[in-house]
Amino acid sequence: MISALSLAFLVLPYIIKTTQGAIKRIPLLTRLTAPGLGATKLQNVVLVLLPLALADIISGVVLAIGRCAEDTAVIMLTGVVATAGVPKSLFSSFEALPFYIYYTASEYTDPAELMKGYGAALILLLICSVLFVFAHLIKTLIDRKAGIMI
Repeated sequence: MISALSLAFLVLPYIIKTTQGAIKRIPLLTRLTAPGLGATKLQNVVLVLLPLALADIISGVVLAIGRCAEDTAVIMLTGVVATAGVPKSLFSSFEALPFYIYYTASEYTDPAELMKGYGAALILLLICSVLFVFAHLIKTLIDRKAGIMI
């Protein structure tokens, strides 16, 4: 649980910055239209700004999840245990995939064990690639739905 909160605090500034950038990319005329027609600030944000910036915000969230998979220093300091395996609950010890890769690559005893480390590295690469493709697809779908040309 502590590791999850640590990673949440680690990526929170990234998500905030992505959201700010997405809202700033909305043209000024569009940002001022709803208040000019009598909408409150909350209505402007919820009904105009967030729907227009949603694709970039979701892309930023998905990329932040990918960053969590890659940034393991926080995990290693707060909960990783060598050879802990799959956790049984939120509060039990666990082993992060990047730590497993490092541990296997540095302490292997036979080529088969090293191949397990290579397999784990490929799985981590695949997870990050899928997250990047997922972010791109979400952004494309939301942009098409909103009528924004890419």
